[in-house]
Amino acid sequence: SFMSLPEPQFSPDEDKAFREVLKGLQKDGTTTTNNDLRWFDRSDVWTEAKASYPVLSSYTDAQLKRAYFGQKTSLVDVLLYTPVGPVFALNILAWYFHFSWCDTPFSSFLGASCSVVST
Repeated sequence: SFMSLPEPQFSPDEDKAFREVLKGLQKDGTTTTNNDLRWFDRSDVWTEAKASYPVLSSYTDAQLKRAYFGQKTSLVDVLLYTPVGPVFALNILAWYFHFSWCDTPFSSFLGASCSVVST
């Protein structure tokens, strides 16, 4: 099994290339559109990755597959490529501008959470 292999220790250039390969696969559609949930088992995917990024050519398909399952997520990737980033940004903007849902037409749905301030 490939999981019994030691996790490859990528150099910074190799790590950058590997992340670019994975981002390309997510944007590409050829591996995910066909509902191929086991795309990582296809040798053509890794062959194309090694051809596109020669810095990865010294690794076997099994080593690259092991690296895929062992990779750590970077904070930048989480903020830029998941829904967490926009939600975080919107919350920061709402906090900065002192936004309150009580100031919207939705306040009637919020009930007791919006207290009435008498002047």
